[in-house]
Amino acid sequence: MFGTLSEEVEVKVAANKAWRLYNSLELGKLVAKHFLDKLEVIEGDGGVGTILELTYKPVEVKVAASKAWKLYSSLELGKLVAKHFLDKIELVEGDGGVGTILKLTYKPEYGISPYKEKFTKIDNDKMVKEVEIVEGGFLDIGFTLYRVRFAIKANPNDEFTDESCIVQSTIEYEVKEEALSNVSLVTMEPLMIVMNVANQHLINSS
Repeated sequence: MFGTLSEEVEVKVAANKAWRLYNSLELGKLVAKHFLDKLEVIEGDGGVGTILELTYKPVEVKVAASKAWKLYSSLELGKLVAKHFLDKIELVEGDGGVGTILKLTYKPEYGISPYKEKFTKIDNDKMVKEVEIVEGGFLDIGFTLYRVRFAIKANPNDEFTDESCIVQSTIEYEVKEEALSNVSLVTMEPLMIVMNVANQHLINSS
């Protein structure tokens, strides 16, 4: 099953003026002020082949960083989240370490086609995990790269007691020119669901 989401909004300016904004890096910079912690251009100048990295505002979790990392770095995170919006999660390859591949099948109401994701980085010292879609999903709708990064950091406001930490999420993507309209499908919502479910589990089990 394949699904898409779209929305049409009337804008009181000429089409060519709106296109100058939507076809440039300025749109990302403008949006970044509202809900992004950081927007970086990893490669390119806004044209074809440009790779953007969106880092969302951090989320505070009321548990020690080491406890949060134990969940985020393992297969347990996928199993926990699966109960909420996945029909099925399959371990295709690996044991939870780098190179592990999972196949995720979403519930029909989410309109997301099944895809395989690969654990490409797990840094236990820096507490950073990167997962990249390697088949299906965004790759079926014109994206050539879709990578998610979770970083667990000690809460600078709680450095002495270590009773809370910060979870930072980042999406890095590249999309073909003919599929630029699909960039609107890159949203924080799935990551927020993951973090909210994970955070509630961590708090309840503390």
